[in-house]
Amino acid sequence: MNEIDAQLALGVELFNRGEFFEAHEAMEDAMNMLDDDTADWDFYLGLLRASVANHKLADGELSSARLHLRAALKFLAPYPDRHRGIKLREFRSALTAELARLDSALAQSPKHAMVCLHHHPIAMGSRWLDSVGLAQPEDFWSVIDAHTNVRAVVWGHVHQAFDGSRGAVRLFATPSTGAQFLPKSDRYAVDSAPPAYRSFELHADGRIDSQVHWVESAQLRQTAS
Repeated sequence: MNEIDAQLALGVELFNRGEFFEAHEAMEDAMNMLDDDTADWDFYLGLLRASVANHKLADGELSSARLHLRAALKFLAPYPDRHRGIKLREFRSALTAELARLDSALAQSPKHAMVCLHHHPIAMGSRWLDSVGLAQPEDFWSVIDAHTNVRAVVWGHVHQAFDGSRGAVRLFATPSTGAQFLPKSDRYAVDSAPPAYRSFELHADGRIDSQVHWVESAQLRQTAS
C-alpha cells in the first residue's frame, strides 16, 4: 500500500467512525500527495466534500451540509460502482438519501434563518482572495434561493468587513480578530486596520441589526500611554 492509499484508508476509517472533520483532513492530505497525477482528483474531492457535509450536518448547519452533499454527488458521479476499494454505488445511494432527508429538514426549519459559512460565496473584488473563495458558489445560491426563510448569509475568511445584500438576503463578512487583509488588492496584502469582531441583533420579524467592533490592541494602548 502506497502513501496515498494509506491516507485514503485512514480517511475511510475515520468517516466510518463518525469522525468527519478528521476524515476530511485525511482526504485533503491524500489530495496533496497527488502532485501532477490528477486523474482521481474528483474522486478524492467527492469523498472530502461528503466528509464536510456530514460534519456540517452534525453541527446543525443544514444549508451548508446540503451544498456539500450535492457537490460530493457531482464529483463522484463519473466513477464506476467500485473504485479504489470503495463501494461507490452504495455510498452515492446513501448520500442521495441523506440529501432528501436534509431537504425535508430545511423545509421545516424556522421562519427566519441565518446561514453561516467560512469561505466567501461572492466576489470581494480582490483577485488573490477571490481565487480561494467558496467552490461552486452557484450551487450554494441555488440552495439559498430555494428557501425564502433565509434572511442573511454570513462568512469569515476574508479578514475584512462587508455589508451588502442579494435580493432580500443580507450579506455580511466579518473581519478578523487578528490581522485584516487589504480590501480590493490584487495581491496578498495586510491592512493597517486593528482586530475586530461583528455582533448581531436578530429581531422576531426577521430584521437584522449588525455592527463591527474595532478593538484597540494592548500594544497600541501601551504606546499611547
